[in-house]
Order: sequence, then C-alpha cells, then structure tokens
Amino acid sequence: MSETITWTQDVRLVSGLRLTSSRIVTVDAYDVIEVDIGASATDLEVEVQPSAASQIQFLLITPSGTVDGLRYKVNSAASPTEINVDSTQTFTSTEAVELLGADPTSLFFSSDAGNDATVQILVGRSATP
Repeated sequence: MSETITWTQDVRLVSGLRLTSSRIVTVDAYDVIEVDIGASATDLEVEVQPSAASQIQFLLITPSGTVDGLRYKVNSAASPTEINVDSTQTFTSTEAVELLGADPTSLFFSSDAGNDATVQILVGRSATP
C-alpha cells in the first residue's frame, strides 16, 4: 500500500516578498528515523534505507534546534566530503537526492557541537527498481 507525503514551503521576507511551493509525493515505502547524536560523536553510522538514490523521492534530515558542529558523510566514514547540518535539509526529488553524490544508504554523523542533538530523518521511496 502506498503512502502520501505532502510538503509545503513558505518563505517570506520582511519587505513583503513571499514565495510558496508545495507538492504531493506518493511513495511505496517510507522510513522514519530518530537518532541521538552525542556531543562528541565521531562517525556514528545511521542506516537510512536500502535503495539507490534514483528510487528516493523525498529525504528530510532535521536536527533538534540549531546545532553548530553537527555534520555527516554519505555511505562511508572514510568519505572526504562532510555536509554540515546546521538546519533542516529537505531533498524533494530524486534529482535533489542525487546531489549527495552517492546512494544514501547510511549517514555517518559526527559532532563537536558541545551538546547532544537529536536528528530526525524521513525517507520516502519507490520499492520497485
């Protein structure tokens, strides 16, 4: 049975400019993950999902509050590329997920933020390649 993910984005400037967009995505499968990242965690592996990036239709990574010093690598603790998670990251299409440069089956979180953080991850995907 499929599931529907509805997302809405509303961006407003004090000067009055307002940009909105929304989309409904129907997915075959989804995963909701909540993980605690210690204040001095190093390469904590979080298994995200088993599919190729081409099957992921929606990916949301959101930390609790503003967390300076929280970052992740995609699929390998040895990856030279770290992505900072200083606010919510939303990938709203397969093409956007592919910007991560690899099939995001695992994320390796590290922190030197000085405080613990909770990260929530929502993945919506096609279950048929």
